[in-house]
Amino acid sequence: MLMLSCKKATELVEKKHSFGLNRVEGFRLWLHLKMCDACHAYAQQTIMISNAMKKFMLKDQPQDLKDLKLTDEFKEKLAKQMEQEN
Repeated sequence: MLMLSCKKATELVEKKHSFGLNRVEGFRLWLHLKMCDACHAYAQQTIMISNAMKKFMLKDQPQDLKDLKLTDEFKEKLAKQMEQEN
């Protein structure tokens, strides 16, 4: 099935920002966002909230914390856990 439900589209919006999407997921999300104003607005708000949280969390933090990144191993473990919950 090519078209996504709004629920699946919002899940992919979150996944995109946390882990990235493969080509098929990216295309399906792009197509859904082109056709669904509500999900498009959700995606835009997610970006805005994410950027605001990054600025808030990094404000007044030592420089070494600003460069903190999640390991690929942790990202994979988290992705597997999220898939099991769905």
